[in-house]
Amino acid sequence: TLLGNRYWASAAYDPMGDVIWIVGGLSTCSLKDVANNKPCTAKSIPTLYMKWDDKGVATLNTLSGGNQSIYGAKMVYDSANKRMLISGGSSDGSRGLDKVTALSLDPADPTKAKFSTVSTTGSAQLSFLGAAAYWGTNKWLVNAGGASTAIFLAGENANSKTIGLNMADPAKAAWVDLKAQANDRVGAVAEYAMNASG
Repeated sequence: TLLGNRYWASAAYDPMGDVIWIVGGLSTCSLKDVANNKPCTAKSIPTLYMKWDDKGVATLNTLSGGNQSIYGAKMVYDSANKRMLISGGSSDGSRGLDKVTALSLDPADPTKAKFSTVSTTGSAQLSFLGAAAYWGTNKWLVNAGGASTAIFLAGENANSKTIGLNMADPAKAAWVDLKAQANDRVGAVAEYAMNASG
C-alpha cells in the first residue's frame, strides 16, 4: 500500500479539501541500534492525503514533490490561514526540532498543496512526540510536552512546558510561554479548541 511501513507520522483533517493529510514518519529503526546510541534517521517519505468518493470508499494519494524527512512532528489545521501547520519533530531521534512548516491548501485541488517554512520569533522548544492543538478563537498553535533529546536512552529529556505560537498577525508569528506546567510527558495528545462564543 501507499502508506507502507511508517510510524510516528503526523496526520490531521483538512476541512477545506475534506481530506486527511499524512506527513513524514519513520519506516525502520532497530531497537539494537537505539540501545547502542545509534540514530534512527528519517528517510524521505511521500506526503499522502486520504480522500473519499461519493460511495464512501477511501483512497490514499501521493502529493507530488511533497516528500518529507521527519517523524514525531505535530500537525494541526490553521483555520485562520487555511493551511496545515507541522511543528517540531525529529530527523534522527537524538534531538527535537523547533521549526514550524506550513502546508498551504487549495480547497478545490489537494494536488496543489505546497510546503513552506514559517518564520517565528521568541523561544520555541525542541520537541517531538508531543501534543499540539489549534486555538481557533485566538489564532494560536499550542504545543505541550514531547521529547527534546535522546528518546529511549538514559540521556532522554522531555518537556513540561506548554507554549503557544501567536499568529494573530501571521507575518509576525511569536512563541509565548503559557506558564502552564505539567509533568514531563511524551506522546501526549490535544485537540482543536474554540471559546464558547467562537
